[in-house]
Amino acid sequence: MNTSDICCLSHYRPSRNGRPHAWRDGKNRLHYRVAWEDASGAPIPEGMCVCHTCDTPNCIRADGEGLYWANGAWHPRRGHLWLGTHADNVADRVAKGRSRSGPLPLDHYDPEEYARRGERHPRAKLTDDDVRAIRARHENRRWGYTETARLYGVSRKQINTIVLRRAWPHVDPDPDW
Repeated sequence: MNTSDICCLSHYRPSRNGRPHAWRDGKNRLHYRVAWEDASGAPIPEGMCVCHTCDTPNCIRADGEGLYWANGAWHPRRGHLWLGTHADNVADRVAKGRSRSGPLPLDHYDPEEYARRGERHPRAKLTDDDVRAIRARHENRRWGYTETARLYGVSRKQINTIVLRRAWPHVDPDPDW
């Protein structure tokens, strides 16, 4: 086994978001950012993120220098850590299949097209047409949320959020309704 494949996990306890923090320069900072700065000897440029090749948030392995291919470009890498933008990190996550939307072709990234929302979500109880019908039913306020909720098998609160467009905001009104 290649020892460079083994993660070096932070000894600091992770915070509520699962990321380890270290005390540095009078601030509580993400430990992998501190590890990158220690290894590179320079501060992280504005707008850049420290990302993980291993997808392990506790990993702080920053030994060895190299390059990492993500989002169609080469990025500086130290151990399991690499420097990129937030968009680079998201594209890397999606390409590895670690996103809710699954893997995407490397030459195309359109989150709207691949998002699992609305009727494409595996646990959806409603269709886009149901949502249009619910909104049409409540345009002139002749129906109560409770009756509509019973009819469609969802909660009254869900009907409320649909009518107010807080839920299913991507469903546009159909001119045929």
